This record gives sequence, C-alpha cells and structure tokens, in this order.
Amino acid sequence: MRFLRKTAAGFLLTFGFLLLLVPAVVLPDREATQDDRDGAWGCLAMGIPVTAWGGWIVWGLYSDRRKARLKQVQDAFYRLVRQHHGRVTVLNFAMEAELPGEEAKAFLDARSREFGVTFDVMEDGGIVYQFPVTGLEEPPVMAADVPAAALAASDRVDVLLVDFPPNQKIPLIKVLRELTGLSLAATKAMTDQVPSLIGSNVEQAVARQWQQHLSAVGATVQLRSR
Repeated sequence: MRFLRKTAAGFLLTFGFLLLLVPAVVLPDREATQDDRDGAWGCLAMGIPVTAWGGWIVWGLYSDRRKARLKQVQDAFYRLVRQHHGRVTVLNFAMEAELPGEEAKAFLDARSREFGVTFDVMEDGGIVYQFPVTGLEEPPVMAADVPAAALAASDRVDVLLVDFPPNQKIPLIKVLRELTGLSLAATKAMTDQVPSLIGSNVEQAVARQWQQHLSAVGATVQLRSR
C-alpha cells in the first residue's frame, strides 16, 4: 500500500508540475494566441488540484513515517524502563532508540516531567533517570525523598540541579557561580544540561545552604546521600 501511495504521489506531482508549466510559459508570451491562452488557463485550473492532491499524499506518507518513528522511540524507552527497573541513562536510551544524544536527552527530560522521576549519580558523575515503576524489589531511594533524619546519617551528599524556570536562568547562573566558585562557562553548562551534578561530596550543612539559595530563584534541587 505504501508503495502504491508513493507511486501515485509521484505521478500526480509530476503531472501537476507539467500542467502548471504550460501557463508559466504561455501566459507571459505576448505572441501566444487566444486559443493557447485558453488552453493555458485550463492547464492551470487542472494543475493546481492535481498538484495539491499529490502533495496531500506526500504529507500523509510523512505523517505515517513520523508516527512510526515515534512509536519506535517510545517502545525503546518502555523496554529500557522494564529491563532496568526504571533506571535509564541518556547513553543507553540513545543507543537503544538510535537517536542523537541531544534528542535522547530531550525525550527523557520530557518523560521525567510527565512521570515525576528522581535522579541518581553514577561514580563517573553521570546522571541516571529513575522512573517510578511499581512492583520493583528494593527500589533506589533518593535523598530528596526521605526524611531529613535519614540524611543526617551521612556527613556528605551530592547536590543535583533537577529543574528551574526558564526565565530564571540568568539569576540561577549568578547564584551557582557564587556558591561553587566555578567559571561562567562551567555554571552555564550545568543549566544547559539539567539534571546536572552541581556538587559532589559536599558537606551536608553546606549542601542545605545551597539548596536554600537555589530554591530562592525557583530551582529544584535534590540532595543525594553518599
């Protein structure tokens, strides 16, 4: 069926183009006879709907292909979530769905807002998206989701920037520079790639101060016990 639609679209577009070519050539010609002009107008009247029909078929083929690709990406996402008990990294998803890294991250960020995920930090500093899958054995617990007394058992924590309002990016960068002492480029990179690790092995008291300052500019921050 798809082959027939592609063939029909190609025929209609080609035929429509040839019909539209006639008035494009004849009508500007001052030496053209009245019969030639009448014929050119007829070709124009026929060529427009024929070309539009062909274009409509092409658009339908494109839409079908786009939907199929989206389903393929979504299937890859849910497959990873099931296989890894909700834990997904950008690299794993990009490989599974055959997507560029930026597109893979944008997709995961969108799903994280939809499902309300938490984040974990790997030993190399990479971010793991932890999607809430029911029925897991020993699900990972994020420091931001446990009582403060549980955090008190650890002297050091990792600080994760989870999200922030887009209109607060500049104030957020200023606060990050003041807190971390990092360069403008480094702090900007943190805001460009949320969720991001903004502090590793930070004293708990300092981390809580960071969290307060960052929350003041609308940022969502998680503290992960080490």
